[in-house]
Amino acid sequence: MFGTVTMVYRVVAALLTFTALAVAYADASDKAGFEPVGFFSFFTNLSNIFAAAVLLYVAVQPAVSARADVIRGAAVTYLAVTFLVFALLLRDLTEELGILRPWINTVLHQLMPVVLMADWLLHPPRRPADARKILLWLVFPVLYVCYSLVRGPFADWYPYPFLDPREPGGYAAVAAYSVGIAAVFLMVAWATNRLGAWAAGRRPVSVTRP
Repeated sequence: MFGTVTMVYRVVAALLTFTALAVAYADASDKAGFEPVGFFSFFTNLSNIFAAAVLLYVAVQPAVSARADVIRGAAVTYLAVTFLVFALLLRDLTEELGILRPWINTVLHQLMPVVLMADWLLHPPRRPADARKILLWLVFPVLYVCYSLVRGPFADWYPYPFLDPREPGGYAAVAAYSVGIAAVFLMVAWATNRLGAWAAGRRPVSVTRP
């Protein structure tokens, strides 16, 4: 019964996320100067697409592998940071981020991070990730920052103010923000791993009778 409930909430959360992204895309495409590449250049959208795909994958798998646990940990980390960065830096910039409907903002920045973390605690990984795997979780955010800074001058557009060197402070401010957010990613990745280990330690151990 618990397995069925797990499958259902994973599928529902994933489909709700894809629906929110589809509606957000449709809304954004009606605006002048819309570029599809720009829409998919927001970390929020990319991390939610990744997380929804991960939820669908583990929903249909009867047994989740250790490799899938590593991918789940990455998804939890990305959405936890999305939640924190939005709450601290972007809460008043939803329209500039292309989010025109409050419910979409709720799904992408609040609901999905909570769902991913709850799923991580309810179904913790079999074993904690080692340092190499935790650092692997950080590869995508680093590549994302590099992509945004390289594409920015050519597109004359940056997805977030803290990545825009045209803002006050220039590249020095961008570097400072990037270092700060990298530190947040590292701390969140470490916390995600430790929470998974804690939840795994509380999971009942099945006893095989002789």
